[in-house]
Amino acid sequence: MYPEFVLLYSMELTIPYVKERIAYFNQSIFAEELPPIEVKLTTAKTFLAKCTYKIRRNLFGKVRREDFCLRINRILNLTPDEIDDVIIHEMIHYYIGYKGMRDSASHGKVFRRMMYEINHTYHRHITISHKNIPDCTESITGKPVKWHVVAAVSMNDGRMGIKVLPRITQRIYRYYILVRKSPEVSHIDLFLAKHPILEQYPNSSALKIHYIEQQKLEEMLKDAERLQIINEREIRKIDNQA
Repeated sequence: MYPEFVLLYSMELTIPYVKERIAYFNQSIFAEELPPIEVKLTTAKTFLAKCTYKIRRNLFGKVRREDFCLRINRILNLTPDEIDDVIIHEMIHYYIGYKGMRDSASHGKVFRRMMYEINHTYHRHITISHKNIPDCTESITGKPVKWHVVAAVSMNDGRMGIKVLPRITQRIYRYYILVRKSPEVSHIDLFLAKHPILEQYPNSSALKIHYIEQQKLEEMLKDAERLQIINEREIRKIDNQA
């Protein structure tokens, strides 16, 4: 029996689902210190999720934060674990804002300390910024473009998919073997690629892909180096001149 194949997984969020996850993490991570927060769904392509609130000042200049709201993209091409990480990320913002804590920046020292503690204690994978929507228009200019291990997946129905993988040999090997066994997949190739658009894709070994037009895929991989799986501990570059 093959493991459940979730390459085609795409989860449509609902407000009750998000509220249930917030309540769960409020109890398990935040010691039930956060009151219920308003949740709104969006289809915006400029952000994945964000926590917003209004700042009020009384006659004596004292600041009060209120009307907290978690806005989250309605359709996230993410696994449930990745969605949970997004929700917890925004709950850290909510906690800092609700408690009136001062931070050095939006993702400053206070945020980072809480993020690291939660990741370590609860084995989460929360990151500083959300770059999990492939078509997100968030700017990535001005930052060094990194090399990524990329799986290009051809489906039997003609569609193409892409997955950015961690640069960990065992995880790449596992993903490659499991995806190749799927009856829905006709072919899978591995590349070492460097392209700004790849920065916008989630980096994980979850069994999933993001569908993409072949022309766009070819553009991202035009200067890529092909990789070959030798075994679960070794991956080599293929000589393109061979």
